[in-house]
Amino acid sequence: MKEEQPDKQNEISKLEEDLKLIKKAVTRSGSILQYMDVSQTLRPVTFLTGALMILFCTLFYYFILQHGSYAAIPSQIKLVLYLAIALSFILVGGLKIRGLFARAREINAQITFIQFFDVVYTHRFLTMLIPFLISLVALPLYFSFSGFDKMALPLLMIIFALLCFSLSTIFYLRAMIYFGCWLLLTGFVYLIWLPELYVLLQLIFGFGVGFLIMAASDYLFNKGKA
Repeated sequence: MKEEQPDKQNEISKLEEDLKLIKKAVTRSGSILQYMDVSQTLRPVTFLTGALMILFCTLFYYFILQHGSYAAIPSQIKLVLYLAIALSFILVGGLKIRGLFARAREINAQITFIQFFDVVYTHRFLTMLIPFLISLVALPLYFSFSGFDKMALPLLMIIFALLCFSLSTIFYLRAMIYFGCWLLLTGFVYLIWLPELYVLLQLIFGFGVGFLIMAASDYLFNKGKA
């Protein structure tokens, strides 16, 4: 019996070393996002993003109808709305980062906040992400200043949809594919058939409803799971 105890301790020690090697391999082989269950983290984030986007776009649209144009809205009202948007952006961003960091610590309990960003934004992940971000900014701006401003937002939706399809291969979220499909659909509808639809309404039914669809579909896919 006494001889068996050292053997068991050696096996436990070897198992601990193997787990450490696995953790290192995970963080080196690609973004840690590939190995994280981010569903429960992103669900409230996407719901809040969609709800807040609909809320603020509706408020701006209401005040434009009340005062006749955006320029006629009192500066105090604009200031309050923009401050509320900024605070909401910080809140949602903080909620997302905190949730993802908590998921990362389930894989590696010793990971620090700086290490978390290092293993998330790997060279491979940035190589995929940066071209999309440049396109999301540059192409809509180009069309806006070239006299094709009505194409800018639909084009933004289409590019964002393609980004969602790419990110879905990292997050392994079917809900993100549904979100991408919705943005692709609304983007082409606005671009081809409804180019005259007011921009705020395009945002509401495009991104706002799209984020809610992503949250709802993710809830349905994972209903009953721990």
